[in-house]
Amino acid sequence: SDSLCVMIMKRLASDSWLSQEYGLDENKLDDVDYARENFQNMFKLKYVTQQAFDWIFSLLADGRGVVTPRDLIDLLKEALHIQSLWLQKHPDKSEFMTIQSIQEAHKALSKNRKETVLQTEFSHLMHWIRKLERNKEAYGKDELPLVFETDADKAISTLQAIGVIQFDHKKSRYRVAKLYGAGLQVYATRERKSGKN
Repeated sequence: SDSLCVMIMKRLASDSWLSQEYGLDENKLDDVDYARENFQNMFKLKYVTQQAFDWIFSLLADGRGVVTPRDLIDLLKEALHIQSLWLQKHPDKSEFMTIQSIQEAHKALSKNRKETVLQTEFSHLMHWIRKLERNKEAYGKDELPLVFETDADKAISTLQAIGVIQFDHKKSRYRVAKLYGAGLQVYATRERKSGKN
């Protein structure tokens, strides 16, 4: 993630207006801390508890934790386009980026990856992937096998191997990877809290 942050900041700094507006020193951008600090300064996302770059990076992870440079570039290009259109309609605003623009771009990217990666490269697995579509984002250890029924073991291990789902060891549950979740139109469910009400 550090090298990708440096790469993105170098691309942004190559724009003379951005470089001047945010006081970017291109000679310092190989320094990860400098790159991250300036990314955070540009992408001040209200209500996001993580650092902006880490939050955006997490949206692009497949079930194996892999994030490709192409996905990151495509997401940010689309988000900047969406934000630009929004700023044209709101000339009184000056935010470089908003959470809504990132989320909208993420939905578009996720839908695209469903169509170009899952439906094209893994068409032979779509009978399993479709069972996740318009379904829950997360499943308890015993819930996911019920979705795939007799094929459960093979389906789960195959979909983990290609990065569609992952097992969260901390919470002891399966979840659809964020890269594909929006494209598959999964929905979040509230976790039940243990203890007294």
